[in-house]
Amino acid sequence: MQTLLNLAKYSMPMSASIHASYFIHISWRFSQGTISEQLAAFTANLRYEDLPLEVVERIRLHTLDIIGVCLLGVHMEFAKILRATVTYSGGTTESTLIACGGLKL
Repeated sequence: MQTLLNLAKYSMPMSASIHASYFIHISWRFSQGTISEQLAAFTANLRYEDLPLEVVERIRLHTLDIIGVCLLGVHMEFAKILRATVTYSGGTTESTLIACGGLKL
């Protein structure tokens, strides 16, 4: 658990760290394991109600940001090249691209 706390504390900017102490207040419902196992267990046990309002607001902001980035980038040359490459490669169509007229890749 201490490894996960250190990771949270030092890998995020202070404003995004959820005040690292947030991790202390969550009840840990798993035994010791690798950091991947600890993070997986933490995520599996996390409930929306456990999230501080600051975190929820930040997630909403980042979600809107990524949608905006996708909408801006869809018409850029590199995106056209990438779409053409992926389309040419074939494969099962599993994803619908944002702002591409329903194009599925």
